[in-house]
Amino acid sequence: EDVAKRRLGNARVRAQDEESTLDCGILKAFFETSGNDVQRIEASENVSFEQAGARTTADKAVYSVTQDVVTLTGKPGWKTADMEGSGELLVINNKTREFQGERDVKVKLPQQGMLPLDWQSGASPTNTPGTTNRWITIQSESLNYRPTGALFQGNVRVADPQGAELKCGRFTNSFSVPGGRVTGVMAEKNVEFKQGDLVVRGDKGTYQTNSDFITLTGTPTWKTQQ
Repeated sequence: EDVAKRRLGNARVRAQDEESTLDCGILKAFFETSGNDVQRIEASENVSFEQAGARTTADKAVYSVTQDVVTLTGKPGWKTADMEGSGELLVINNKTREFQGERDVKVKLPQQGMLPLDWQSGASPTNTPGTTNRWITIQSESLNYRPTGALFQGNVRVADPQGAELKCGRFTNSFSVPGGRVTGVMAEKNVEFKQGDLVVRGDKGTYQTNSDFITLTGTPTWKTQQ
């Protein structure tokens, strides 16, 4: 395959169209040997990509033109108005609007509409003043995001800024419409809630925002730590 590479001394490379902006140190285009069609594009050295209010950064980004998929490595991170996250690998499918994060995934989300980790206080995040400015953090081994929901897997830890936390093996968010607000949350596999000196355990926990109830199943137990 033929390669076109662009670098102007110590200058940065900037590519821009009506909808997006790419900034990097080196930009390479790989062409099909039999023609002039671009097969893939590689950007490296402090890569930054902005589109539709979202910003993605990484050490390297590889774009497959035929698959319309971007693979980011080297501490990739992303940020939107209502979410930010990072991992060691990020794969974005532009056709399906899905993305996958792998290894040491960390995500910050607004607490409003999420699982109320501070449920002992009797205040729901959907009706408590000021919760729109509170964020929760989710850590996991992997994240699969789709327009209809997000799935976190592997040593999942959900932490509230007030100190409450949830641990489980699998954590799912469901959205009302593609990219919309969270309508339901499900925690599975060795579920454990902690808040203050109270510990609650079970096999599965579910929460629906319209009912504002948490249901724990699978021989649930609870105890107060001494």
